[in-house]
Amino acid sequence: MKKLHILFFCILPILFCIGCGETSENIHSEPLTRAAAPLRNDELITVGFIQTGKESGWRDANTDDFLNTFTVEKGYRLIYIDGCSDTQRQVKAAYDLIAQNVDYMIIDPIIEDGWDDVLTLAKEKNIPVIISDRNVSADRSLYKCWIGSNFRQEGQKAGKWLQSFLI
Repeated sequence: MKKLHILFFCILPILFCIGCGETSENIHSEPLTRAAAPLRNDELITVGFIQTGKESGWRDANTDDFLNTFTVEKGYRLIYIDGCSDTQRQVKAAYDLIAQNVDYMIIDPIIEDGWDDVLTLAKEKNIPVIISDRNVSADRSLYKCWIGSNFRQEGQKAGKWLQSFLI
């Protein structure tokens, strides 16, 4: 019984915080516009970044980090594309960035599936692709790396901890 009380008081704060956070009135809502196509005769590294959308304060902060990292002062030209929570828009944007011959492409995919063709084309055009946040189901050889959290592994670890705690 004591373990159940401890468990209850450990999980209660977590449950209480679910759904807490910024309200839609507090979310950063400045319009984010796409930059012009890169000029190939300059010294800047052109990075195309396709974000998922603006579904949360965390996502807005993530976008701001990219916008503040890839600046002209730091030697980059950033082409930012808001995916507007639309997978087809993201894929179309990736084809557009490939057509512009960007130096690098970063994709925050909305869904895992459907990226094989665009990643294959990027590889053929020698454009390194970095997958950020969520992963994709495409062959690992089609992109340079994935940077994100392994939520499946985190859940398994939490389950094992909880199981050992209750036994």
